[in-house]
Amino acid sequence: MQMKKTLLLLSAIIAIFGSSSGQSYEYDCVINFESNPCWGIYKIDTSYSMSNWHICKPNKQTFESAFSAPLAILTDSTGPYRVNDTSSFTVQLTDHFQCWCMPMIGAFYKMESDSLTDFGLIELSTDNGLSWNNILSNDIIPDGFWLTPKPIFTGRISEWTEFFAMLPNVENIDTLLFRFTFISDSVQTGKAGWILDDIKLLIHTEGAPEIVIRNEVSAFPNPANNTIIISHAAFQNGLSISVYNIQGQLLYNHPMQQAKTEIDMSQFENGVYFIRVFGVNTNVVKKIVKG
Repeated sequence: MQMKKTLLLLSAIIAIFGSSSGQSYEYDCVINFESNPCWGIYKIDTSYSMSNWHICKPNKQTFESAFSAPLAILTDSTGPYRVNDTSSFTVQLTDHFQCWCMPMIGAFYKMESDSLTDFGLIELSTDNGLSWNNILSNDIIPDGFWLTPKPIFTGRISEWTEFFAMLPNVENIDTLLFRFTFISDSVQTGKAGWILDDIKLLIHTEGAPEIVIRNEVSAFPNPANNTIIISHAAFQNGLSISVYNIQGQLLYNHPMQQAKTEIDMSQFENGVYFIRVFGVNTNVVKKIVKG
């Protein structure tokens, strides 16, 4: 059943983003807390002061086992989560350009908390922790980039549930930080909290020497008015250009015929858009603003 679900997710990726030259997708970095398949390019930090996160074998009535046994990360290994608490751990992803990969965020999780008052939060930082943004915000991951329903990190989710999303607009960033936080109020109700396993940070594209060619694709002017020019410094045949709005809806999709291609945006409303240049050796997403 799980294999079938994974295959459906991979099919959805290809359906949404298209495919080129027989490329296929598979998870390339799964943090299961037992082994390290990610070549040392990620680092987990649970050393926040008084952090309630534990990497361990679950031993709770609600969280009786890991998704991929024996270990997972969860709020306290045996008892209920603490009250009046904000506990975080971070995952640092660096040098992901050494593999043929595209950054993403995904995991399996369960949740048992007081709805809305106690909840989980996942944030992304692209500036080494100077600022953080909620991944559930459409400004960070538009709806169309979620390959599963958006997760709900509060209330009761008693079965292992997967969330999975591609990360647009991070193709030139060496270090990505993900912060997982659980926040509780002052009322103790004896609930288990939050458990995560098989955290996914990268997706692999076979058949491409390099999934992202850095600094070779540009979009200007940005902000734009009625037209925008997409430039590819290493242009080759087989590239396509797609434009998505902030809801993830595909508005434009055409082959890139030359190194500089002009897109007419006069019919688009003012706002944020994502332009994707995709093909052999290239998979780049640029965020632009019209108006």
